Formats: sequence, C-alpha cells, structure tokens
Amino acid sequence: MIVTLFKNQKYLFAIIFGGLLIISIGWYFLIQKDLSIENEKYRKEKRSLSKKINKFKSMESQINRLESDWHEINDEFEMVLEKIPDKRLYEEVTDFLYSMIINQGLKIKNFSPSSAAIDKKDIRLPESGIDIMIEKFPIDISLNGSFIDFGQLIESMATCRYRLTASNIEINQKQNSSIQSIKFISYAYFQSQTNEPVAKTNRKTIKKRSTKEARKAETAENKKDIAAVVDDKIKKVPDENTEGVPEMWLEPATEPINQTKEDRTSFSKRESDGDTKIVSNTEPEEKNPNSNKTVPTPEKKYQENIVILDSRVCKKVKNNQPLYPGRRFPADIGRIYCHSLLNNNTGKHNDIYHIWYMNGNLKAKVRIRVRNGEEIPAISNRKVENSDKGTWKIEITDGNKKILDTVIFEVV
Repeated sequence: MIVTLFKNQKYLFAIIFGGLLIISIGWYFLIQKDLSIENEKYRKEKRSLSKKINKFKSMESQINRLESDWHEINDEFEMVLEKIPDKRLYEEVTDFLYSMIINQGLKIKNFSPSSAAIDKKDIRLPESGIDIMIEKFPIDISLNGSFIDFGQLIESMATCRYRLTASNIEINQKQNSSIQSIKFISYAYFQSQTNEPVAKTNRKTIKKRSTKEARKAETAENKKDIAAVVDDKIKKVPDENTEGVPEMWLEPATEPINQTKEDRTSFSKRESDGDTKIVSNTEPEEKNPNSNKTVPTPEKKYQENIVILDSRVCKKVKNNQPLYPGRRFPADIGRIYCHSLLNNNTGKHNDIYHIWYMNGNLKAKVRIRVRNGEEIPAISNRKVENSDKGTWKIEITDGNKKILDTVIFEVV
C-alpha cells in the first residue's frame, strides 16, 4: 500500500504538500506568532525611548542656562550672608549704626536696640554642611534732621558692610522749621553656627562648578568656621579694652596741639621711622622762620583736597577690602566692584562720584558720601551681563566734577 502511494505522483504531491502545510502552521502558531508579538512590543518601547531621549536632549540644552542662573542667585545669596555678622558682634553693629547716624548730621533722640530677636531662620549650607541660624533684631530710633540727610542715611545702610534694613518710617514736619522729626525701626541681622562643619564634600557637584571653582572655594573656606573668623578679627584690635568697638573708631582722630603745620606733615609722612621722627621735629626749631616760608602753600592745598590713594576694579569686596582685582572679567561674573581708597582732608563730609562708561557711553553715576579722615574706602558696584561686553572706564570725580582718578577694564 505504501509503495503504491509513493509510486503515484498525485498522492506523493498531496502528502508532501500536506506535510509542509502542517509544518508551516505549526511553526507560525508555535514560534512566529510569539516572535511577532515580542517584536511589536520592542518597537513600541523603542519609539517611547526615542521620545524620552529627545526630551532629555532638549532638557540637557537648558542645563547650562539653569546652572548659570543658579550660580548668579547663589552668589547673591552668599553676598547677603557675608554681610550678616556673627551674633557676638551685636554691640559692634549697633555702635556702627549709631556712628553712621551721627556722621550723616542727624541728631538722635532715642536709640533703643532690642535684646530679643523677632524672627529666626535656620539655613543649611550644602557645600560645607554647616547649619546656621539667622536672627533679626529690631532697633527703635527717633531722630531730628533734614529729609535729605535721612535719605543719605538710608543709602548708606543699603551699601554698608552689615545688612541693615528699615521700616515703619514716620516723618513729621515742624511748622516754620526745616528740621523734621523722624521715627523708624531698623533691623539688624546676625548669624550663629548651630553644628560642626561636615568634613565630606560632594566631588561631583564641585566638578559641575569647575568654571567658578576658585570663587566658590574661597566662599566655602570663609563659611567653614564663622566663629574663627570673628576671633581673628578681634585679635587684630591692638588694645584688649577696645574689643567690640567699630574699626572706624580705632583710627587716629587727634593730632599734637603744640606743634606747627610742618611738624604734623613730618609726623604723618614718617609715621614708621620710630625715634628718628622725634629728632627731625626737634632739630629744625632754630630754623623755623626759614621753614615756614616754604611749607605753608603745599600744606594748605593738601588739606583742602580729596586725594585718591588707590582705585581698583575687583570681583568682590569683603570688610572694605578688594578681593580678586584685575583688568579683564568674564561677562558671567555677576557683579563688578570699584574700590577707591582716599584721604578726605577737607574737614567735613564730601560727595565723590563713580561714573561708569562702557565703550564711551555713560551707564551709571554713583554718588558716595565720604567722611573726613584718612584711608576712607568708597565702593560702588554694577551688575554685568553678556550684553555688557566691551571696554569699561570708571572716572572718580569730586563734587566740582574734577577727575581724581580713572580705572579702565574689559568685560569679555
């Protein structure tokens, strides 16, 4: 029977065709169908992953801009923290505010600092792991003076080395008088460390900030131990009994009474000569008539002028000292500071101006009120952006528009 089937071509074709059909149907349902389902599943996953990749690429393109914005905001935050002193300097800050009011020509009727904080905030510095507490202390102040002097006081509070604010301002005008009665509340801010700094640092975060590594490293070092910084500052005071007194009060404010103008000039120029300066001041007493003929004219000019000792452009100003001075600055630096050191020998408060030019065009004119004395700092700053690239010039002038000094730098 089987031999007959194989000899008949018709039956042989039917057997072969039927066998192939059965094998194909079995292969499709047992293998091909599952493979098709898996293939369609993988295609859908591939399309989904492609969409996510495109989305992540668009987000990646925004990282640089977000990082730049974050650094700018973080720099502003650090600048605010740098202006908040340690809580142990409470008396120094209140004395500084008191002397600032006096220097503006205002008469103090009431000055009552509070010993209790009205607000407290806890802040963690992620780079150093330090927890600090910011406290806000009110100071109730009543003054007599002109509105212009009070406006200059508010400007000085906004630009001074400590963070001071004012609110609840009341101004009462007296009849037939140019003097106003002014009442307001000033707020002083202080910080105190609540834990020990963490030794570990996040290296990945540091790598992401490699473009500003030097600036951030400096800030992190300054924030590691606030108490140590305060102790170092106190150690610099020459007299143990002057602890907590503002630095501006420690400057020499008196001069010899019984000496001539020539003696005072010799003393100021030879301050570091020790015993030699005493000999030079006592020997020429017999030749005093001849010396008086040559000295008075330059001495008079010197006392009536404002003399610029040094002017610099820098990245930051800390404790009235310029940090990172230079002549070329990147456009993403955030702010640029102009620091001038001068002698005001006019015997009174005076105004000087920092006039900012970019490519010959006037950008800003900053008025700075300086007190009488030697080595007085005058500081102004300006925020720069990518559109501010070019050559900048800062002219330092007095109230008579006389140019005292000029500083030129570039923003690239």
